[in-house]
Amino acid sequence: MIKPRLSDVSVFADKPKVIPKPKTKYQIQQSINFNLNLIGLLLIIIGILILYYRYKYKELKQQERTRKLIELNQLIQQQIKEQEIIDEVLSTK
Repeated sequence: MIKPRLSDVSVFADKPKVIPKPKTKYQIQQSINFNLNLIGLLLIIIGILILYYRYKYKELKQQERTRKLIELNQLIQQQIKEQEIIDEVLSTK
């Protein structure tokens, strides 16, 4: 026959809740200041990275802009020549 065993009551008993100490105004302000300083530092780092990126690719953007302007000028000149040819043909008729 199986002997009954007693249960350990400590397994079922509720453990006492630990109440944390309330933070003082100084601790709360210090925490907020740290978070604000961290956010400000991240913004400065992001700004520096953006400025570096602009500086690094400035020459390439300038060359691309110049190339596009030259292509646009050539296209306009070509359209003007074609229009002049069409005007000549129409005026001779």
